[in-house]
Formats: sequence, structure tokens, C-alpha cells
Amino acid sequence: MQIAVDGVRFTYTEPFLAMHCAIAVLTIMCKQIQIAREIAISHASPRLGLYPMLWKDKFDPPLPPDEVDLIPKNWDKPGNRIANMTMELSEMFTREVTRYVDEAEDEAMWALSMNRHILDRVASELLERISMNGEEVGVLIKSMNPVMLPDYMDPRLYETSSSDPNEHRYKSATRFEELDIWQAAFPAC
Repeated sequence: MQIAVDGVRFTYTEPFLAMHCAIAVLTIMCKQIQIAREIAISHASPRLGLYPMLWKDKFDPPLPPDEVDLIPKNWDKPGNRIANMTMELSEMFTREVTRYVDEAEDEAMWALSMNRHILDRVASELLERISMNGEEVGVLIKSMNPVMLPDYMDPRLYETSSSDPNEHRYKSATRFEELDIWQAAFPAC
């Protein structure tokens, strides 16, 4: 943080010296300026942030850094309507989303453990060379045969063609398709 603030001071106080610096130094200084600006306007920084100083009654009060929500609670705002669903449906939906998040986290941790050799190699390269750009890291990763997670957004992963040639007629004739919901198994406690 001190480096970023010093970088901002240096850039604003010595503009002519900054113009004559090398391109690499200028890009580092620009990154420092960007980091310093982000720190200065961050609402999660109670000592440095400008957000608490600009707070007025029409805005929500800023939260302490340990209580900042990752996802804002838009359903608490006045004027927003909550979806009409039963408690059972809400519980099933919450359970399915939680299960999906847990599975995704387990899969990501497995991929990180399988790619541990790449992380060690990048760390040793950084100790030797002090800095690497993104292209060098990308070439290094591709050369070490990384374990990749499947891309679930890839349309080639899913079969879209059907054996029934008249399926498009059925789909266009029906406007509403019922949602298939079944009760998830309760965890054994």
C-alpha cells in the first residue's frame, strides 16, 4: 500500500521525470496509480476510503471491512418483490445451490492439487527472475501439461440434436414447460 501511494506521489510531483522513464517503469507506475486509486475509493477501507467521508443519508451506511457483503442483498431494498415460493421449494433450491457450490469448490481444489508442480515451477522462476509477464507464465503453464477443468459453457460439450425430427414443432406448440423438482436426500447427521 505504501508503494502504491508513493508511486502516486512520485508520478504527480515529477511528471517530466516520469515521461523520460522506460516503458516498463511507466507501466509499473500506472499500475501503482490504479491500485492507489482503488484503495482510496474502496468502501472496505475505513481509514483510507473516501466512501465513508462522502456518505449521506440517502445512501446505505458503509460496513466495516469484516462485514462487507460479497453479494449485495438486493432483496432487502424497498420496491423489490420476493419470488412467491413455498418454504419447501425455497429449502430445496437452497440445498441444491449449496451442493453445487460445494462440488465446484471440491473440483477446483482437486485441480489445484493436481497442478501443484506448475505452481512450484512458477514460484521458482519468480525467485530466479524477480518478474514475469503474463505471456511467459502462459507459455510455462502450457509446456507443463496442466490438468484442466471442463468448460461447462462450451456448447460442444452438450448434445443439442435430437432423434425426433418433429421436436421443434412440439417445443413451439407449448409455451410453458413444467419444472421437474424432486426432494433432495437429507444429510445423515
